[in-house]
Amino acid sequence: MAKFTGFVYFALVFVLSIVLLAVTLSPAMWKVFTGNMDALRTEAMMGSVLMILMSVLFLQTALITRRSKDYLSIRNESGGINISTDAICAFIEKTAAGMPAVVKMKAKVLPASGGMNVMLELKMKAIPQMQDVCDTLQKTIKENLATGLGIRQVGRIEVIVRDIVEAG
Repeated sequence: MAKFTGFVYFALVFVLSIVLLAVTLSPAMWKVFTGNMDALRTEAMMGSVLMILMSVLFLQTALITRRSKDYLSIRNESGGINISTDAICAFIEKTAAGMPAVVKMKAKVLPASGGMNVMLELKMKAIPQMQDVCDTLQKTIKENLATGLGIRQVGRIEVIVRDIVEAG
């Protein structure tokens, strides 16, 4: 909602400043607009340029992504625990070390309502049991998150095989 409000504010200020700039650039429109107050034309022109710059700066700050979802929040009776998603990803990626068919793994944790989902991007060796390895990897990660970090609210674990290399 904040981004939408920021965009609306940007659009409003930007359009008003463009209109004011257009009025100040045309002597005939300026006379109609101000009722022959030529003395303020230069100040209005500078003000409109300043408003354009301010609206562009405001748009930039409104579109900056807040990093509020960089932590997985777990609530318990004593309070809450916030675990960095980067730390969870590093923990998950260590699982690949125990699987010889997985050459490289990149994990991404996606906070979801009531827990999290995991997306894995793999580089694997070409083997006939590729699907079995992926199934085992999903189960192992779910178990490791529960036993190693106490995270039991794991929803989906999506596996994307990005690259396949020759086994050898």
